[in-house]
Amino acid sequence: MKRFGSILFYLGGCVWIAYAIAKYIMGWDVTLRQFLPYHLVAVIPGVAMKHGLVLYERIFACWKQNS
Repeated sequence: MKRFGSILFYLGGCVWIAYAIAKYIMGWDVTLRQFLPYHLVAVIPGVAMKHGLVLYERIFACWKQNS
């Protein structure tokens, strides 16, 4: 799971390389909003898979303290 999470995380980062190529090299009229969903679809599950239970426990421990 950690390896697949890392792959998703880096693929989400590579979305911005595609954005830069499309906008600055190809000269296309693209916006950040067109690429952000693809970035988030890869990065959020990637981080969750990479850090797994530790991340889950940390988030809910803070949430319980604030309640």
